[in-house]
Amino acid sequence: MHFLLVTVKVYYVIMNPRPPELGENEEESVAKTHERLRWDQDDEICRGYILNGMSNMLFDAYHTVKTAKELWNQLERGYITKDATIEQKEGQREVEKNYENEVEPKRSKRIRIAKIFGPDFYMYLVEGTRTAIHNSIPIVLNVESDPRTYEEAMKSQDSSFWKKAINEEIDSIMGNGTWKFVDLPSGSKPIGCKWIFKKRLRVDGSIENFKARLVAKGFSQNEGVDYFDTYAPIARIATIRVLIALASIHKLVIQSLDVKTTFLNGELEVEVYMQQPEGFVVRGQENIVCKLIKSLYGLKQAPKQWHQKFDQIVMSNGFKIHESDNCVYNKFDGGK
Repeated sequence: MHFLLVTVKVYYVIMNPRPPELGENEEESVAKTHERLRWDQDDEICRGYILNGMSNMLFDAYHTVKTAKELWNQLERGYITKDATIEQKEGQREVEKNYENEVEPKRSKRIRIAKIFGPDFYMYLVEGTRTAIHNSIPIVLNVESDPRTYEEAMKSQDSSFWKKAINEEIDSIMGNGTWKFVDLPSGSKPIGCKWIFKKRLRVDGSIENFKARLVAKGFSQNEGVDYFDTYAPIARIATIRVLIALASIHKLVIQSLDVKTTFLNGELEVEVYMQQPEGFVVRGQENIVCKLIKSLYGLKQAPKQWHQKFDQIVMSNGFKIHESDNCVYNKFDGGK
């Protein structure tokens, strides 16, 4: 507490000027006189504390200074500024030392070559609205955007390609036995479906193929009636990294496969009825519906049913689930 009071007093004396004395013809109040005397007393005490903390050499040099404020100002000009200059020089030397010891980062020696898509590939911007540009430069909008409905696809200039893509999707669905046509039971409500169209482009912007996919409108499904569980586990990224690292260390070959129309392989556990897809409504039987036997893209339970089917097939072939990751299966034949 004593140290705190002394510190506050020193700060007060140093930061505040001495109360001025009045002239000979001016009268001074008793309070002003006491204030000046108290300031002089505090200044003398602060001067003693500052001198008491000095070394013998500094004491001999500064003991003749009369006030604490003047003593502090001389110390500040003589030492604090000097110390700041020394610290600045030391910091500059440290930066120069670090710069000398800095290791130049490794840079690739590969010669960079600009990517060229060929003499027939050009990219440019045209100012104006879509209609104005199409009227003045029809070739600019020669490549149509992806159709949003079945009707747009059939009226498109690429309708022949979209028809081929649609037929391939339907053949895949029917060949997989995804549904069968039945009469809608009383009290049941079928969900709708929609065609999704997408052009897959190459790097140079040219069209690689046309893709059409039939998607169920799963947002209209009722939980507890049309589906129950929707979860589907996925492999951890850490597990994938470990497997790739092990394959690299032991010089193993990694093989991958892509399951076409993945979700169509999952078998449904509840009855789900869907409207006939647009463009493939059976004539004379417009009122019948599709009873889904297997999953379809867009269903709430489609991911779970696919994982369940995959798990059954893999486990039946002698694989076992790894303890640390439920999406990792292992099988050892002859100790390998």
